[in-house]
Amino acid sequence: MRKPIILVFVLLSVRAIASPSSSTYTLSGFPKAAGGCQTTADHVGQNFSAAFEVKVVATRCIRQTASSADIELRYVTEKPLDLVGSDPWPLHRTHEACRRTLEQEEKLFRDVTGLQPGISYCAERSETKMSSEDSFDPRFSVIFLSRGTPQKELRSLSYRIDDGGIPGRKVLAERILAQAKLAGLPVFDVALDAPPELRNYDTDIWVRILLPPGWSTEGIKRRWFLVKTDLVGPAAPTQGDSRPYKMPSLKDCEQQRAEAERTFSSSFSNRVVWFCAWNYSDFYASLYHLRIKPGAETFESIVPGDDGEPFVNQYRTHGECEREKPQIVEYYRQKLGKEVVGGLCSFNNPRPEPFSASHLTLYLFKEW
Repeated sequence: MRKPIILVFVLLSVRAIASPSSSTYTLSGFPKAAGGCQTTADHVGQNFSAAFEVKVVATRCIRQTASSADIELRYVTEKPLDLVGSDPWPLHRTHEACRRTLEQEEKLFRDVTGLQPGISYCAERSETKMSSEDSFDPRFSVIFLSRGTPQKELRSLSYRIDDGGIPGRKVLAERILAQAKLAGLPVFDVALDAPPELRNYDTDIWVRILLPPGWSTEGIKRRWFLVKTDLVGPAAPTQGDSRPYKMPSLKDCEQQRAEAERTFSSSFSNRVVWFCAWNYSDFYASLYHLRIKPGAETFESIVPGDDGEPFVNQYRTHGECEREKPQIVEYYRQKLGKEVVGGLCSFNNPRPEPFSASHLTLYLFKEW
């Protein structure tokens, strides 16, 4: 008799072990150590490993300047770290000036995000600009890196003005901040980059927003965008190159600014900040306005005389243009109705030859 074959099934309990994978993270503009770029990268890797309790397996210097480096770290973990970085802010001319604000900015970071920074440093901005002497002129910003989910975030937006000479920068920043808050924007701070002595530079207006939970920076831009323009509907008359938003002096620009505010203030649906800037390269002043949380309004420009109407529109002086303006504005209001907002007279430029005349530009209110 054959003995039965007893099959014994052995159930093996297999514990699933997640396979560690490598991830990378880059820190930009990190101050270089005395030993050079790779020494800096190794030092950053050690700090990163200790701060976030991961194993850093490789460090690499991927870009460097004379004083800073971009460092790429490769670390091993079961899943990538949930890291929260801060936007560059504030802006400083020197590394030492940035370091002096580090403690204050770290407290603000903790209060806003509810997180403890694991790494903090003053970064050299990669967006360096070249001065007239062809030397690098960097900016420095406080950077924090933390782990976790922030309760709120601070995010930065920038808007470029084409001219560098803006008088009263601190006062202008305070005006923008105040008007933005009145318009309902969650704006925390405003700063203007490029100090007045840097004459050949553009100017960046930096706005720091306290981002509400669930919002993104793009969401802020879509709903509440800070719009900059030379002037509403800038016009280029065919008779000469004299324009109402370009003036031969800041004094003339301030006079034009006051007139523009009177002309347009009732037409904007929300806050507008007007200011003048000086172009040191071409020697003229420009009139700008920043539209905060803009509505659906826009403006169309008309140059009387260029549209077939019976006006010569060439004046020996700005004052002569101003004296003629009321009757011309009234003529167009009779023809086109209440959508005619008003007009601005350009200033004579005394430098070019032949003589540069003053011209009148009218503006019509339109809907987007």
